[in-house]
Amino acid sequence: MDEFINVAGIEYQGRSDHRLKAPSSPLSMSPKLSSPRINLNKFFELSPDLLGVIGADSHFKHLSPAWESVLGHSHQELKSRPWIDWIHRDDLQKTLSHIHNLVIVGKEQVIFKNRLRCRNGKYRWLSWQANYDAQNHLIYTQVSDLGERPGCSISPNLSVQKFNSPEEHFRLLVDGVKDHAIYMLDRHGRVISWNSGAERINGWEAHEIIGQSSSIFFTSESRQRHLPEKVLTVAATSGRVEFENWRMRKDGSSFWANVTISALRDEQGQLLGYATITRDVTDRKREEEALQQAYDNLEKRVTERTAELQAANSRLREEVQIRRQTEEALRQSEQRLTQQAAQLEQTLRELQNTQAQLIHTEKMSGLGQLVAGVAHEINNPVGFIHGNLEHASHYVQDLLRLIRCYQKHYPNPNPEIEAEIEEIDLDFLIADMPKLLASMNQGTERIQAIVQSLRHFSGLNEAKYKEVDIHQALNSTLRVLDHRLKGDGRYHEIEVIREFDADLVKVACFPGQVNQAFANVISNAIDALREREDSPQEFDYQPRLTVQTQRLDDRVRISFIDNGPGMPESVRSRIFDPFFTTKPVGKGTGLGLSTTYQIIVEKHQGSLLCESPNQQGTVMSLELPLNRCS
Repeated sequence: MDEFINVAGIEYQGRSDHRLKAPSSPLSMSPKLSSPRINLNKFFELSPDLLGVIGADSHFKHLSPAWESVLGHSHQELKSRPWIDWIHRDDLQKTLSHIHNLVIVGKEQVIFKNRLRCRNGKYRWLSWQANYDAQNHLIYTQVSDLGERPGCSISPNLSVQKFNSPEEHFRLLVDGVKDHAIYMLDRHGRVISWNSGAERINGWEAHEIIGQSSSIFFTSESRQRHLPEKVLTVAATSGRVEFENWRMRKDGSSFWANVTISALRDEQGQLLGYATITRDVTDRKREEEALQQAYDNLEKRVTERTAELQAANSRLREEVQIRRQTEEALRQSEQRLTQQAAQLEQTLRELQNTQAQLIHTEKMSGLGQLVAGVAHEINNPVGFIHGNLEHASHYVQDLLRLIRCYQKHYPNPNPEIEAEIEEIDLDFLIADMPKLLASMNQGTERIQAIVQSLRHFSGLNEAKYKEVDIHQALNSTLRVLDHRLKGDGRYHEIEVIREFDADLVKVACFPGQVNQAFANVISNAIDALREREDSPQEFDYQPRLTVQTQRLDDRVRISFIDNGPGMPESVRSRIFDPFFTTKPVGKGTGLGLSTTYQIIVEKHQGSLLCESPNQQGTVMSLELPLNRCS
């Protein structure tokens, strides 16, 4: 069964012969053609003007051939995308406003100008006249090409009226074409309809020309050769004929015209009449004649020069051969370079995808190796010192007992010993020596704790996936960053509050990477706290960082809460983008939080959430799964 599509009140039958079913009401433009089904789609095929129909899905449904010649796009390309995609972005809002007035507000017709993108990338100005068929949800358009600059103005508004049927839309569409004569002939060649463009081009008004033979448009020479009858015969036989010749106006003047005549038949194949479109191309004809004259002159000059060039050609043959060889070598080199450029472009794209992670990973890898090396080198002598302090303490205690024994048995030493005791303040040494040793022991234990934290934190490239004590990892990270948490003459010491969940179990993860993520988040929090502290309005401000852990069913949440300045939504929405930073040049790479996102979300299938009400601090929450398989 054939498929029918209603276009401006005419059912379009999707068959190879492109016939049209007749509308339910007769066409006003031709009483004789009201009963048979007329193929008005021929007007789209024949019209050199820009005619179009837009459907409810915003795609072109029908287009005249002129669209392809004006814009360069094929009909398939123009129909494959919504029509507004071709509009210049500066004209889009205004265009949509006109369509809103047409479809939603209910205006009978809108007229506007905009620019559409051509195939060569340039834009052409177009003048639109549009009507809306609410019953079939179709927009009928008649469009004029204004060129690359809007040198023409839009035609005045047609009188606003209520349309009785979709056929009225189509009639106005045809009658609105001013640059082309569009009229219909009966099967005997007599004029039965006449649009305003025909009146403008030919000079006759409708009441003067209706019923006249189409031979009136031909010159006397053409009539003597029976050309009017011949073209109608060809159109009736082949279905369509297009030709150019001199045409006559009412005032007796002539013009060079492009004429297209198409036969109209009913479903039984009976000839009903002809659709005719005439376009005045006199200017083009004159340009072609001028161009031909210029071509003839140029050809004459070329002939004269050819003789001279033939003589010089023999001398140039050898040079041409060498040049050809050079060009071939260059062509091959260009092909190789093109191939290499494509490979480089592909490599560049791959590098860009991993650049952010590689930069930060490489930096942290070098830092991890350095920290591990320093921790190892410090740990050996500190261990030696710490181990010997216990023995030194015993030796000192033994010596002190021996001194007390001497003092007991020899209370009156000789004057030299008495003088030395007074010189070294023996009583003070005896009292202070145990304290000194105890202080040294505490110092070495402190160094050992720091070294242990550094060794734990330095495992950034550890590839082993294992269970980790999150609290220990957080404490190690805080200890490594302790120098930034402490105060100095300019900043207060940052108060660190640990709210750890005592029931938290170990989490399976890559420990070095998780430590790195913790360090990135804590460092950003410290920067934010120091930024608020630099504000001249914050006199009594006490910077505070709270670290919380909480078990949530099969996940663990680690939250870092600061009372810094917070951040606006425009910043918060981009903090995980690679290389995005609000810090001055040289103070931030914009890789910290993007690397943290890759570690937590992509590497561990966790989640990362940032909440930061402006001027109310920031909460950065990391969630890791408890039972993730490696």
